[in-house]
Amino acid sequence: MDLPVYTGNDSSIEAQVGDSFLIRLDSNPTTGYSWELADDYSQAVIELVESTYQAPETQRKGAGGQDLWQFKAVGTGNTRINLRYRRVWEEGVPPIKTQSFEVEVGKN
Repeated sequence: MDLPVYTGNDSSIEAQVGDSFLIRLDSNPTTGYSWELADDYSQAVIELVESTYQAPETQRKGAGGQDLWQFKAVGTGNTRINLRYRRVWEEGVPPIKTQSFEVEVGKN
């Protein structure tokens, strides 16, 4: 089953209860940076299914891949997914990138 895919070019997501969707963001953990959820989202509206890293197809050293975040719509309503790109060990340092998605889930 192909899931709808949202990237850093998107800012809103529309889904129906029971639908799953994927957020795909460029990432390069060889630099120490990775994407993480920045804030809580409404778990009555969506749930995180899994978060994985997809390595690049090239074997070039230092090449970046993508962080993949799969969510499932579990209830009607609105919520926001906020992600930040940062080094987890750098406390008090602002992320170098952020990405937000407004999510609206309706009934089938």
